[in-house]
Amino acid sequence: MSPHHTSFELTTGASHGRRRQAVSDGQAGQTLPLFVVFLVVLLGMCALAIDVGFWAQGKRAAQNSADASALAGAAFLGVNWSTAQTNASSEFTKNMASGDTATYAQGTTYIPGDTIQVTVNREAQTFFAKIFGG
Repeated sequence: MSPHHTSFELTTGASHGRRRQAVSDGQAGQTLPLFVVFLVVLLGMCALAIDVGFWAQGKRAAQNSADASALAGAAFLGVNWSTAQTNASSEFTKNMASGDTATYAQGTTYIPGDTIQVTVNREAQTFFAKIFGG
């Protein structure tokens, strides 16, 4: 078996007086425009995420308001439609956000007048979508 030899060559030192020259092939100055474009895209995506999250929360709150109103009205369907609608409207008033509207409809599932349907309308608010044309 022959011995294995490894040699290392280290070169140290500073190059005094020599500066590296940039190669000018039409790529100089591209960093700033690309950074600006990517920054606008990133901010747009963040704005979209905020708006979509706010819309989802608003939809969930409107659904909760409609559900509570329908449950309050359903408890009085056996009495009469007027009492059921009054109680549903009262519960909706407790849970609504400003600008919400509700409509009440009597329906039939098994026997006549055994169902109340509450439809809540809420205007979707935007924060950043207006900036991008939404």
